[in-house]
Amino acid sequence: GCETVNTRFLKYFTQVLGCDFMDDEKTNNEYNSFFVDFETEIEKKKRELDFDDEKRLRLHLSGPFLELFENMKGTSLKEHCNSITHMSCKRDKLYIHKDAIEQLFQPSIDSIVKFLEDIMGEEYSINISYVILVGGFSECQMISNAVKNTCRGLNVIVPDDADLAVVKGAVIYGHWPEVILSLIHI
Repeated sequence: GCETVNTRFLKYFTQVLGCDFMDDEKTNNEYNSFFVDFETEIEKKKRELDFDDEKRLRLHLSGPFLELFENMKGTSLKEHCNSITHMSCKRDKLYIHKDAIEQLFQPSIDSIVKFLEDIMGEEYSINISYVILVGGFSECQMISNAVKNTCRGLNVIVPDDADLAVVKGAVIYGHWPEVILSLIHI
């Protein structure tokens, strides 16, 4: 699910921006806040997936992030991105083409679809009428579309604040465990 996409995003950026840069940004206390800001931006954009007219996802980068990259690599991020076909940089914005983003999501989507297909093939699935997507990952349009395509004929619900549904469910379960018949984790 979500964590595997995060892992793929970080691996992707490590490959594209360089292992030395990403490692130093993660482990050096002086730069750690840049990395946290970068991860937060990725998390936000991962949920929205708001592509521009050129089918690119835009990530906002802090000035210190860009300065650190230039100091470590000896070139600007914009110049570095010139050699990368699916990425570009303009001022404090990093643009990644939709095709590259879809590749980062696809293994998780495939896993979720397979899981749902397996459940739908079970004998007891005839009693399923609703699929409720919860957690921050369910807010991602690619995920909800894949689930809706897989679960045609069923009511697929993505509640407002789907990420809070997990917390609320945990609180209810903590106070009233018998209300939950079974837990299924993907």
